[in-house]
Amino acid sequence: MEILSMKRNVKKTHKWWIEYEDGSRTLDLEMGQMAYTLGFSNEEIVDDMADQLRTVSRVIPYWEEDHPTIQEAKNMICDSGEWNKIQWSVSGTSAVEAAIAMADHYHMKSGDNRPGIITYTPVWHGTSYLTFGMSNPDLRAFNSSRCVNIKTPNWIDVKDRHEEEKRVLIQTRNAISTAHGNAVGMVVFNPIANFNGIMPYSEWFWQELRNICNSTSTLMIVDDVTSCWGKCKDWHSYMSMGNGVKPDISALGKAIAGGHAPIGVTVANKKVADTLSGWIYGHSWNPSMGAIAAINATTRITKRDNLIGNSHWIEDQHDQMCDRLLQDEKIKSWRSYGCFLAIDLVKDIPQEHYIAKGLSTKYRPNVIKITAPLIANEEYFNDLETSLRGLLE
Repeated sequence: MEILSMKRNVKKTHKWWIEYEDGSRTLDLEMGQMAYTLGFSNEEIVDDMADQLRTVSRVIPYWEEDHPTIQEAKNMICDSGEWNKIQWSVSGTSAVEAAIAMADHYHMKSGDNRPGIITYTPVWHGTSYLTFGMSNPDLRAFNSSRCVNIKTPNWIDVKDRHEEEKRVLIQTRNAISTAHGNAVGMVVFNPIANFNGIMPYSEWFWQELRNICNSTSTLMIVDDVTSCWGKCKDWHSYMSMGNGVKPDISALGKAIAGGHAPIGVTVANKKVADTLSGWIYGHSWNPSMGAIAAINATTRITKRDNLIGNSHWIEDQHDQMCDRLLQDEKIKSWRSYGCFLAIDLVKDIPQEHYIAKGLSTKYRPNVIKITAPLIANEEYFNDLETSLRGLLE
């Protein structure tokens, strides 16, 4: 699956536009792989990063964790979901890897050998050897023996969601109860099922999965890298989607720094955190001070401008726009949640047509995937609908 591109020199990025030296421009439908929630080249974030890097660009890991800039980010992230442990890393992939490492350490301290990992595939958990195997069983060269892959719920009409989720839960419980040498210690899932085209899990699913995990002493891990920090109508996806059901561990990334710096963050509840004494996980930039400044700026702007509230408005605007397109027989159906939107097309659209119409997204012939920025306003939706109508004409 290719990302649409043309060999042109980029002159400027701003808001949701990529502008080129030849005068053309592209509307990025997924905002830089779902990362740039506050728009491209956000001056407030860039200024804060520059100020931080001019003064303190390096702290010594484990010695200076109480540096004010780091402490501010740590407090905001932990307070956002009452988390008891935070681990910095360099990307969403490494945040998921850290979550697996935390879970392994937890089970080791509990006296269990439970290396098995249940994932719902196809999905995208990262680009390491392990996370490739967690993402797609068809990637056989990367498929880890630790992974128990269950087909993700696959539905178009919401009325079919319950039966699909029921199937997945039955298979999850069976996989946990029948495993032997590869005993399952954790379930890792992406709450928005974005790979298949925006298929959010129901509150019922969250509660039932939590019950399964509790009854089998299996850790529940959410890969919230693409869906955290406002995009699912709250700081963490479980807050809006799970009706109070909280995972044991969560992996964060992308939007947490507004897309302006690569960083991963892994957080854990008290049950897991209490077992992590002596646990060491890190890297040369632990953490990157520029990325920490970006987290602080992104969080401050999101709070100040009530952008989480705006994500509710964005969902309404997605629905209204798609209803107009449906009435005009331009599309077949759609699914939306917060900043996320998937549009099912009446007919396939070739890749080159997107390029010709100045649109960029991960290409699928029969689905348009859109991730609106949290700063989306009437101007954004005018630009979006005009561009989509040009594509669908």
